[in-house]
Order: sequence, then C-alpha cells, then structure tokens
Amino acid sequence: MTIEGAMGSALNGMVAFSNQVSSISENLANSSTVGFRRVDTGFRDMVMAPEVSYQSPLSVRAYPRYRNEVGGSITGSDNPTSFSISSGDGFVPVTDVSFSNGTEALGTDIRYTRAADFSIDRNYNFINSAGQALMAVRETGRFSNTFPATAGGGQLEPVNRDPAIYGRLPGTPTTSLSLNANFPAAASVVADPTDPVAPGPAAGAGASDQNLSIQVYDALGTPHTMQLIMRKTAAVGTTNPTTPLPNMNTWSVIDAKIIGTPGNANVPVGHADAAGKNYTISFDSNGRLVGSSLIPFHIPGLADTLPTGPAISSPTVLNLDFGTPTLNSTQFSGQAIEIRGYQDWDGHPPGDFSSASIDSAGNVAFKYTNGITMTPYRIALATFPNPDLLERLTGTTFGSNPTLAGDPTYSWSGNTGSAGTIIPNSKESSNVDMATELTKLIVAQRAYSSNSKVISTSDQMMETAIGMGR
Repeated sequence: MTIEGAMGSALNGMVAFSNQVSSISENLANSSTVGFRRVDTGFRDMVMAPEVSYQSPLSVRAYPRYRNEVGGSITGSDNPTSFSISSGDGFVPVTDVSFSNGTEALGTDIRYTRAADFSIDRNYNFINSAGQALMAVRETGRFSNTFPATAGGGQLEPVNRDPAIYGRLPGTPTTSLSLNANFPAAASVVADPTDPVAPGPAAGAGASDQNLSIQVYDALGTPHTMQLIMRKTAAVGTTNPTTPLPNMNTWSVIDAKIIGTPGNANVPVGHADAAGKNYTISFDSNGRLVGSSLIPFHIPGLADTLPTGPAISSPTVLNLDFGTPTLNSTQFSGQAIEIRGYQDWDGHPPGDFSSASIDSAGNVAFKYTNGITMTPYRIALATFPNPDLLERLTGTTFGSNPTLAGDPTYSWSGNTGSAGTIIPNSKESSNVDMATELTKLIVAQRAYSSNSKVISTSDQMMETAIGMGR
C-alpha cells in the first residue's frame, strides 16, 4: 500500500465513523420519542480485486442497520386511546394528515408505526404524536359490534367518531330475554281459563296466581313494565289438557300487559298460541325444567310519551325464555316466584357519546351515557417478512416496500402469529438504550481519532520522502 493509499483508507475510516456518530446522535436525540426505532451502524471492508502478492485496500464503508423489529419498553398511560404492542412485531396502520388553510385532509397511502399514542382531534380523527391518523376495519353493520373473521388491508379506513353517526346511540326494542326464576312447588293447582273441559277463573282470581314484572324497551328505547300473571295449572299425577306433557307441574301465562303507558293505562300483550290457548312451562317431579321454555309475546305499538309525539313503530315480538343452556328455571320450595337472574337481555334507551377507549382485542370502543358500549372499529396489526427493510419515512413511521420488506399480512390482536397483543392504556418507548449508545459513541470517537492519527503519520512520512529528494 502506498502512502497515498494509507491516507485514503484512513479518510474513508473517518467518514465511516462520522456516519456512525451521526446515527448515534439521532438515536440519543430520540431516546424519549414514542415508537422510535433506532439505527445501528455496520461496517464493510472495501477491497479491490485481490492478488497473490499485492493488496490494494480501500478501507471501510459504513452502512445503516435498521432495528425496526426490536421493541421498546412499555409504560403506562392515562390516555384510554393509547396502546402498545407486546410480544410481537406487528405495526399499526396509519395514514398521513395534512392541513391546507386550516382544513385537515387525510392521505390515501397506508403507513406503519409503533407510535400508538392516539388522541381524538377536533375533526374526530384518532391522531398520534407523529401526526398520523389511525386506520382500522369498520364493523360489518352499523352498531353491530361484528367484524370479518380475517382482517385485510383493503378493509382499512380512517377511524373517525363522526358525531352524525356515533354522537348518539338510538334506542332499541327488547326482543329477547332469558329469565332464571324459581316457581313455588307448594302452590295450589287452579285450572287455566282456556281449559276446554273445566275453565278456571279469570286472571288474578286463582289461588296460585303470581305476578311477574319485567322491564322492556319499545322501538324508541323507552322503558316500560310488562306484567305477567302466572298460574300453576297442573301437578304431578294430573293431566293438563292444554299441554302435550302430561303428569307434569305446569305453569301457564294467564295474562300479560304493559302497565301504565301514556294514553293507555294498560296495553294487552298477546300471549296465546295459534289455537288461543295460553303458553305453558313445565317441571318434572324433581323441579327440573322440561320441554319448551320459550314463550313469544306480541307487543303492539305504543303511544309516545309526549301528547304531540308520533306513535312508536311497528309491533315487536319479545321471546321470553325461562331456560338457558347452563341455568334453567326451577320449581322448588318457596312462597312466590323468585327471579334469580337475567341473560341475553337486549333493548336499551338512547344515549349520548361519553368516552372512547381501545381494548386488548383492538376494538375501538365508544361508551354512551346509557351504559352501552359499542365497537364500530377494530385495529388490524400488520406484519412483514423482513420488517428491518421497511422504507424509513421518519424514525417512527415506515412505508411498505414489497421488494425488500415483503407484503404486509394483517391479523387481529392476540391471534396466532407474530403480530403480538395490544396492551391498552400504555405506550411504547423508543428502543434506544442510552448506555449502549454512549458506549458506542466512545468507541467511534476513539476509532475516528485513530484514523486521523494515521493521516497525520502518513503526512509526516510524505514530508520525509519529499525531504529526501532535496
């Protein structure tokens, strides 16, 4: 190697280590940036075509080593729409946000980030600290809380709490209710009024008649009280002509009505079968529910609470089930019908938007003042075959590079795969370790000084050689 070659090699070394110092500087400056991904520096030997008796090295070249797959530490956050990703290398899809004359506009290209500290801005978009808008999959139907089984990139759209859509949750009618209750076994038997052989007394006049009150909602979400009158119409050892199950303890729905509605003191509710006979539920001699326990109640339209208001929409059918797969009604000892619990109770009053949050499944949840929580969006996490080769747009935002990083694969949080699990109320810090970076900085500085020493030494050798020729 000539003296000029030595000086050139040392100069290349100084350039390489100055590049490393630049990367270390950026890493240290972003040590507190949420979701930042550090850049390490690698070195490659630059050598011309080797010969047996002679080598002409060109020294070294620095190249960046992107550490996108290395996660940062996770810390808690009091922001309910901030989250992090644990035990996985998934990225959150986002899109750019721009402003023109005070107007916010969202981009069309999908970006990827781990900076998931989102907050709702004045335009109701979910924006992170890097200025990108959250992208997610919208529910399959308005207020359905259901999503596709498999997430895909083509389903992504910006998450927006549009007040025209999600500002107010409409009321819904009660259409199903599973009721777990105990019926008194010692109640006396009184014939059903629809008994074709010996009709019993009218509703409320039987010795075993029991009142059962249930709250239901009409089509506008207005609460009403539905009152049932239940009567024991058969016992073990007798045959009830109104039911196909003989020799059972049978209770019949003698009457059903909506109590105290505006304009109508009581509204009759249909509770008889096609033949005009009252529906029944039956128990065996051990007090266990047998046969069908589902009773359909036909609720007519009700008047609005305001005298000038419109009539409530079309009639509804309430399916009241006295048995559930795991918890059935019984007939044990007791003085009256005792309600022990409700399941699958739908219907609710209207409510206004209260707050937003993101759960571990990636559901973007909107909570309303009526206590109902809806999930209109769900976050899909993106993974790549080689995430370190994603296009680095900023230290926290990356673009898809199919040639190098590969195509993205989307999956739900916690599903089998490498995407990971969403941790609510948290944020992911930078993956920069300050102690490591400072150690590398010292080493780079020493190496830079060593290369500069080579240049000064070569310069002295050059002067000596020139001086010999004088």
